[in-house]
Amino acid sequence: MFLFFTLIVSFGYFILTGKLLASLSSFPQFANSSIYFIWAFISNLIIVGIDSAILFSRETGVKVDDLIVISSAWSLSVEIIFYALAPWILRLKRSTQIITFSCFLGLRLIVFVLAGYSWSPWNYFFVFTAMPFFIGGIMSHHLYEMIQEKYWFKKYGKRLGITLLTTLFLIIISYKNIQILTNQS
Repeated sequence: MFLFFTLIVSFGYFILTGKLLASLSSFPQFANSSIYFIWAFISNLIIVGIDSAILFSRETGVKVDDLIVISSAWSLSVEIIFYALAPWILRLKRSTQIITFSCFLGLRLIVFVLAGYSWSPWNYFFVFTAMPFFIGGIMSHHLYEMIQEKYWFKKYGKRLGITLLTTLFLIIISYKNIQILTNQS
């Protein structure tokens, strides 16, 4: 279905503009590399692998991502991989889930440090450095379950929530003034 939709959109674009979509006009430059065609075809068909194609292109200069029809679908690729792993992550003991979360968070921190405390394609497109966000959702649910019945949370939960939202709001509006965040490009 996705491939059919892509072909229809490509044909319509060609009829309206007289030009090929960027992904179709990039095929001649990869005429001698069938591995890139296969990679792009499979990634376009099943979505998984688009993230690695973009990362590979950014790191090597080989423009495999030019063959990806909808390059913004890389985030769907990351999500599909997470949801494929989620049943196994959820079956782990809570302490093992915390260790797994810490390991992925540590990997993300290592990549951030190795990139000179600035933005890196590895922090953005690499599925395992995105895992802390997904597993963080699991950890948030566990935290919610733990504090849901606590007396102090019933008494102070609303104040705590307002304080946290206010803090988040202040961080968002002062984003440009926070030194560690201004090093991103």
